[in-house]
Amino acid sequence: MLTPGDYRLLSYFLSHPNKILSREELIDHVEASSTDLQNISVRIRRLRVKLGEDSKNSTYIQAFRNEGYMWKMPVKEEGCE
Repeated sequence: MLTPGDYRLLSYFLSHPNKILSREELIDHVEASSTDLQNISVRIRRLRVKLGEDSKNSTYIQAFRNEGYMWKMPVKEEGCE
């Protein structure tokens, strides 16, 4: 089950697929009350577990050293046509 913070993080990733998002950017959009960069790493680790992946065999979230994280799976948008 996703927490509200997990949901905000996942939603932000899905709205920015294939774009490297810095920890600072993720904090600004997900953790408005926190400035701890490690907190976002913990949230991403927990989200990975809930998605059934680990950091070594990442299917969804890829880490980029000293840059941030990227949602690397295609996102299909459904809606009005």
